Amino acid sequence: MSHIPDDATPAHRSLPLNWSLNQMLADLAGKPVAFVAKWMERSRDRMYLLDLDDRMLADIGITRREVEKLTDIAFWRL
Repeated sequence: MSHIPDDATPAHRSLPLNWSLNQMLADLAGKPVAFVAKWMERSRDRMYLLDLDDRMLADIGITRREVEKLTDIAFWRL
């Protein structure tokens, strides 16, 4: 009959520590991806705004001048 010592640590007790480390590494690796995704989203949204006519822009409360100012900003800013 096998005897497991009382002070033995079951494998599942180390999972939270491993999970935390894995999660931290995934978060660090994911941050650049998140930045690029956000930049792409901003760039796409600004292109959509450029395609709207003045009536559509008025419907959402934006002027053509505001769109032009917004699209002049680099995609990695605001």
